[in-house]
Amino acid sequence: MKILITGITGFLGSHLMNHLKKGHDVIGISGVSDRFSDNIPNVKLYSPNKVNEIRENPDIVILCHAAVSSGNIDIESKLLFEANVNFTKQILQFFPTAYHLFISSVAVYGDNKEIINENTAVNPATEYAVSKLWGELIVSNIPTSGILRLTSIYGEGMRENTIIPHFVNQALKNGKIEVWGDGIRKQNYLYISDAITYVNKMIENKISGLYIAASKDSYSNRILAEIISNLSSSKIIFRGIDNSSSRLYDNSQSKLKLQIESECNLTEGLNKYIKWNKKQF
Repeated sequence: MKILITGITGFLGSHLMNHLKKGHDVIGISGVSDRFSDNIPNVKLYSPNKVNEIRENPDIVILCHAAVSSGNIDIESKLLFEANVNFTKQILQFFPTAYHLFISSVAVYGDNKEIINENTAVNPATEYAVSKLWGELIVSNIPTSGILRLTSIYGEGMRENTIIPHFVNQALKNGKIEVWGDGIRKQNYLYISDAITYVNKMIENKISGLYIAASKDSYSNRILAEIISNLSSSKIIFRGIDNSSSRLYDNSQSKLKLQIESECNLTEGLNKYIKWNKKQF
């Protein structure tokens, strides 16, 4: 198949590219395409302002592009909506006959203290979440489309401004991990290869509808720190206060419909990430 990946040089997009180009004809769109154009063999790259120059007619479009406000990074409202809403609309107009898979986020559920599943009502609490939900609504108007809401994906090449690289960098550079509060806040972490499995399942049969990609268990910051501590021979220090809410998920409906049968456990995934991280020094 011919597959177009938007945001192809991002974390998820680049991993999808490396996986899918082995058996498919892959083209990509990226805001930093000029910087990577000579480093990605057998993949044509286009910048977002040159979409009209794409002559290929893709069978599949994976919408990975996103302006993301996360960790300590805030994106201006204009940029959020330009990327997550307007550019999504533009891509759908350029490739109306393709199957479109929109990569969204569980951020659309907002500060929900219940166990979140596929039937949970959305309640976006940030401009980023609103822009992602808006993108979803645009894509859902296309009959041949699917939406995949991801929890926190991690792995080699992930963003440096989130908790896993923060803990790992502290452990490897300083020999200690600082955990805010008592560390009981829980989050769901999905290893990058598992995220790719969800995408594969949806594009193989052009599956429509809404799905959640999440790991079976959510882990507290304390447990996350303990795993990283054991893998890196570092110590843990508790300080300050953490009033953030836990995030729990039950995506059994998605796993059943997509036939997701196994996943990488957190210790295994973190071990892979730490080994990769050490090579970056």
